[in-house]
Amino acid sequence: MSSISRRLGAPRTSFALALIASLTLAHPATADPRSASTWSAPVTVSAPHDLITMPSLASQVTGEMVAWRYYDRRPPRQTFGPARAAFAHAPFNGAFEAQQPLPATYATGYLVPIGDAGVAQLILRRTGVNTSSPSVAIGDVTGRFGAPLAVHGTVWLGHASLAGNGLGELLLAWVSSPRPGCRQVWASVRLPGRGFGRPQLIASSADGLDVTAGVGPGSHRLLAGRTASDMAVVFDSKRGRMLVAVALHGHSWASPQDVGPAAVGNANMVATPYISRNSRIIVAWYHRQVSESRPSGPSFVQVAVRPPDKGRFLAARTLSRSPNGAAEGGVAIASGAGFPPMLAFLAPASPHEATPARAVVNVSTAKGNGFSVPVTVSKAGQSASDLVAAPGIVGPIFTWVSTPSPNATTGPGGAVYAELPTRAGHTTPPIQVSPREHVQEAVAIQSRWGNRWMVAWTALPQWLSVSAPGRMVVRVSSCFCD
Repeated sequence: MSSISRRLGAPRTSFALALIASLTLAHPATADPRSASTWSAPVTVSAPHDLITMPSLASQVTGEMVAWRYYDRRPPRQTFGPARAAFAHAPFNGAFEAQQPLPATYATGYLVPIGDAGVAQLILRRTGVNTSSPSVAIGDVTGRFGAPLAVHGTVWLGHASLAGNGLGELLLAWVSSPRPGCRQVWASVRLPGRGFGRPQLIASSADGLDVTAGVGPGSHRLLAGRTASDMAVVFDSKRGRMLVAVALHGHSWASPQDVGPAAVGNANMVATPYISRNSRIIVAWYHRQVSESRPSGPSFVQVAVRPPDKGRFLAARTLSRSPNGAAEGGVAIASGAGFPPMLAFLAPASPHEATPARAVVNVSTAKGNGFSVPVTVSKAGQSASDLVAAPGIVGPIFTWVSTPSPNATTGPGGAVYAELPTRAGHTTPPIQVSPREHVQEAVAIQSRWGNRWMVAWTALPQWLSVSAPGRMVVRVSSCFCD
C-alpha cells in the first residue's frame, strides 16, 4: 500500500492560503466535506488533448502535482500520435502553473508518492515486440526528476507494478517470459537513498498475466541493508488461483501462498494490498469466469486476510457473487488513523439485469479478521465505474465515476462521486464532486500540508456526447476534511 507521511499541526491559515491560491475557491476548514458545497469549483490544469489517460496526483509540503498521459491526432487527425506525458504544478503559495512536458518515457505508469523523497515514476523502455526494460525515476512535485534508477530485468507486455511508502522504500514487481509458454514473477526492492537491489525470483512457473505490489507504512526501525516495511506481491496463476508472496520487514520473500480462486486469463482485478503497521495484510480481488460459449459468467469479489499473529492467510471469504457479472469489476482498500480498513467494490445493481449489468459501489468494513455485510453507497439508478481509493489521516476516500446507464452516449455524461466514511466505519451519502462532463477517470489524494482532499479527473466538457467532436482536459477540485 502506497502511503504518504504527513505533517501534523500545520497552521490553519496556511491551509486556507494554499487552497485559495491553488484552487481559486476556498471553504472554511470547519466545513463538512460530506457536503457538495464544501468542494472547490473545478479548475482546468491541462491543455486540451485528443485523449488523456492515467491521471496521477502527488503532494509534498511545498505543493501538489498532477500528471497525465496524453495522445494527439496527427494530420489529417485520423490516427493518434505516440503517447506523451505532461504535468501541472501548484506551489504551496501559488496557483496551478501551465502544463509542462515530461519525457515521453514517463508515460508508462502512474506516479507513486513516497513522502519527503517526493514521487517515483516507473519507466518502461521497449526492448522487443513484447518486452521492455524497467527503471524508476525519483523526483518532486515540481517535475524535476533525477537520472532513472536501473532495475535489472525484462518486463513482459508491460506487466509491472510499483509501490512505495513515506520512508522512500520502493517495491517493483513484474512478469517476465523467458521463453514461450513460461511466465515468471520477479521483485526488486529499493531502500531509502539507494538504487534497486538484485531482483528476486518470486515464482518460476506461475504463468499468470498480472502482478500487484504493496508496501507497508514502515513502522519498523531502519537497519542497514534491510527493509523497515512489510511487502507483498499478488499475482494470478495459469491454474485459476490467486497467489500472494510476503516479505516481512528485514526478511526475504516467503513462498507464495494460494489464497483463493481467480479467473484464468485477464479477467481479474486486484486491489493494492493493505498492510498495517502490525503486519496485518489484506488482499482483495474481483474475478469473472468467462468461456468461449458465453461472453461472461459469474463474477466474484473475494478477500483474504493474513493476521499479525499468523504465518499464513486465512481462507478467502466471498463478499459478492453474481450470476451475470458486472459491466466493470473493481476493488479498492483504504484506511486512516483511527479507521478500520474498508473495502469498496463494484457489483451488479441486480442479479436479474442482463449482462452487462449496471454496477453499484458496495463498502465492507474490516472487523478483526473478517468483514461486515457490504452496504451500497452509490446512488440508485446510476451505474458506477472506475472505482479508486486513497488513505488519509482523516480517514479513507473512495471515488468513482457514475452515469445514468452503462451505455449512455447522450446527455450530460458521467460525474465523479466521493464517499468519505465516518471514523466509526459508517458510510455516508455520496457527494458529487465534479459536474456531469463525461468524466472518464478520477484519482484522489490527501494533501501533505493539511486536512484537505484533492481529486483530479479527465473530462470532456466540450462534448455533447461521446461520439461528437471534442477534446479532453484534466480538472481538479479539493475540500477540507475536518
